[in-house]
Amino acid sequence: MKYSDDVYLIGLTGGSGSGKTLISSVFEERGIPAIDADKLAREIVLPGMPCLKELSDYFGSSILDENGALKRRELARIAFSDPEKLENLNRITHHYIELLMRENIERHRKEGNRFILFDAPVLIEGHFDRLCDAVVCVLADKDTRIGRIMNRDGISLEEAARRIGVQQSDEFYISHADYVIHNDRGPEDARRHTHAVIDEILKKGGAN
Repeated sequence: MKYSDDVYLIGLTGGSGSGKTLISSVFEERGIPAIDADKLAREIVLPGMPCLKELSDYFGSSILDENGALKRRELARIAFSDPEKLENLNRITHHYIELLMRENIERHRKEGNRFILFDAPVLIEGHFDRLCDAVVCVLADKDTRIGRIMNRDGISLEEAARRIGVQQSDEFYISHADYVIHNDRGPEDARRHTHAVIDEILKKGGAN
């Protein structure tokens, strides 16, 4: 069921290291506000939040520091070591993410925005795609993704490769997407492709 008739919600997804941030920035340059699921995910695990309690109950107290704050790297290390644990991480968090997503959509809608982007790594696994009018996936080759993850998170090649190994395949994303953007051929190529996709989405969505 789509979100609503007066909002055209665009889902953006792809594996870790695919470079969704660049693609999202192009949407924002075109006047389409972006809601970042990763930022929402950080909000829902602040100390005292019910989501954090559920996570600590499942993954154990080792994911919390002495002040009760989330140790993100420890949670990631545990979750990405096992597909079942990663699935449970998504299961616990996506409900709370959706609540915040809806709040953000309503704020943008009241500000007069009809086209809204939701950037979510687990867009499909969390079933957020059911709310979207269009789904865009971002792909990049394995070596490019590993390099980006290592630089971004300061982890080893082995750990970066392990993260990718438990994530969905390119075929999975392609099968669920209306549009596919390749982001391993340089930023200018990715930007050109993204602009073309946005043009199609605006046309399909009836933008004036």
